[in-house]
This record gives sequence, structure tokens and C-alpha cells, in this order.
Amino acid sequence: MDKSYAAEKTYDIGVDAVDVRDDAAADANVVGQLKKGDQVTVFKEAHGWAQTYYDGDIAWVAAHYLIPADNSTKKVEKKKKQSKASSSNGKTVQVTEDIVNIRANASTHDEVVYIAEKGESFPLIETVNEWHKIKLPDGSTAWVASWVTTSKATGQAKSSSNSSSKKSTKKSSSKQTTSATPNVSLDGKNIMLDAGHGGKDPGAIAADGKYEKDMTLALTNKIAEKLRAHGATVTLVRTSDKTMSLNERIAFNKLFWTDAYISVHFNAFTKSGSRGISTHYYANKKDEQLAYSIQQALVQHTSLNDRGVQKDNYFVLRENADVSVLVELGFISNPDELSVIQSDAYDENVSNAILEGLGNYFY
Repeated sequence: MDKSYAAEKTYDIGVDAVDVRDDAAADANVVGQLKKGDQVTVFKEAHGWAQTYYDGDIAWVAAHYLIPADNSTKKVEKKKKQSKASSSNGKTVQVTEDIVNIRANASTHDEVVYIAEKGESFPLIETVNEWHKIKLPDGSTAWVASWVTTSKATGQAKSSSNSSSKKSTKKSSSKQTTSATPNVSLDGKNIMLDAGHGGKDPGAIAADGKYEKDMTLALTNKIAEKLRAHGATVTLVRTSDKTMSLNERIAFNKLFWTDAYISVHFNAFTKSGSRGISTHYYANKKDEQLAYSIQQALVQHTSLNDRGVQKDNYFVLRENADVSVLVELGFISNPDELSVIQSDAYDENVSNAILEGLGNYFY
């Protein structure tokens, strides 16, 4: 659900630089950039994106990069009270990223109620899937994603907490071994693969300087080879470093009758510790079923952190008449995870996972 603000709210840019886009989607065209210290006025938030104006036109910024302009004072006041908080189950969660959004409910799309900094600890109430319900310094409850925290018993030494955090990261980025190719036939199935970004749109920039657009194209070609070898007819939205708008991608898709459309992406965040894979769909029940089938296979074949299936308002999903999903195949901003992503075994494992996910969905 979209959230319209009763009054305009002002936010600070919380990172060194953030892209401004013409739609509320990671694939939308970049129309400008804001830098740390800039302020934006937000009129509406939708699916994790904040609507503002840029050069007189409506534009969108990823909401998790924004900090309420009056937050710094509130944060200091809350931190003074924090030492008095206690956990009912004897456990706390500690933030492992420099800046983390604490939300009203267990969803990356929900309202941000508190901005936490690295090292802050909160009493743990319960854990549901990959979200921790915590107690804030003012006594209210909120939710934080488990992948940006580490949990420990109250009073546990800080060095132990740091060790736990490092072990968790290492585990999710373990060395890949090639998984077995599934015994699946996709005879008669028409699959469209869309390598994210391209041309003038580089996408995210990896920890080693590589562009997401090049990585998605290379992996998409590998996936196509695997699916074709198992009987599928595969159409590629782009086969070279070509600039394509979101509208052009949808227009191209409409030229073909397809059984499934898969948009291929890698993830990134300003803080290098973020990790894991996720699969996204828009609204259709069949989209959701395909998303769960592919996500389950991706987790099994790659052993990376499971960020789950997420319902998102991405343009290429929202405007797509075919069964469609978008996959985020790991954080290229995380050096450990990037080393896994760049291995030949990872390409093979992702290709096997897509093959298995499609097979389980169709049959």
C-alpha cells in the first residue's frame, strides 16, 4: 500500500551519493543524483521508494537512503535512554551496518520509525522468519532485518559479538562447489530472459569496480545456454551492451508469447556487509508461485543467505502481462559475496537453480 504524507516531510541524504529515478523502480531511468548533505522533500512513499521533485518533474529516490532531517537530535535523546532497556528473554540484537532502518513492521516497505547506527543494541522480543522484533529505547516495539544485525545473550562480551558477526558473513559467502544439474525438461516452453541495465545505465558498481550491466549480461547468457540445453526456447531482451528503457523492454516482451519472463539483477548497498539473494514479483498469483519456486531453488543451489520472496512494484513486473519475476542474485557491493558471484561454479549453480525453479513451477 502506498503511504501519502499528510504534510510534506524533509529528509537528508544519508549516503555519499544516490541516484534519482523517473519511476519507483531500480530499473527506472536515472535523471540525476543527490549527494550527502542534500535535502529532499518527500510527498509520498511507495514500496520503499520516496516521491519527490527533481528539475520540476516527479522523481523517485530509494527510501532507505534517506534520514529524517530532524532525526539526529531524536537519535541522541534515544541513545541516552538506551542503557536502561532490558530484554525479557535475555537476548539482544546488535546493528552490524553503519546505518540501519528500524521499521514499524517486518517488511522492507514499511515505515521507518528509527535510524540505528553500527554497534547499537536492542532487546530482542521475538524472531519471525528473517526479522527481529525489538524494543526501542522509548519502550515501543519495532522490527529490524536479521541480515543487518547479530544476536547475543545480554552481557556477552563485545569481542564475542564481533566474532559471531564475522562467522555469519563468512558462512553466507562460502566457497561454491558446482551443484548437480536437475533432470528437467522444458520442451515447448518459451522463456524470456532480461539482463538488467545496459548501455548508458551501468546499474550498481561492484566492490572491484565492475558494472552490474556487464555481470547480468554474462550470467543471463549462461542461464540461456542451460535452459536451451533442456529444451526451452529462450529469447534475450538484450544480447549486447545496449541502452534500453523500461518501456522498451516491455514493448519487446509484447512481441513474443512467453511462458515466463525473468529479469536478472545483482544487488548492492552502500554498506559492504549486506548479503544474500531474493526473488521479486508484482501481484499475480502465478507470479508469486514462480517466485517461490525459483527462490527455493536458488537457495538450495547457491547456499547464499536467503532474503526471501518479496512483493515489489517494479515497472518490468507491474506492466508485464506474462508470468514474470525479478531475481537479485547477490550483493556485488560485498567483497566476500562478490568473490563467490564471480566464480564459474556460481554461474553454473544459478543456471541450475533457474532450470529447477522453472521445472518445479511448470510441472
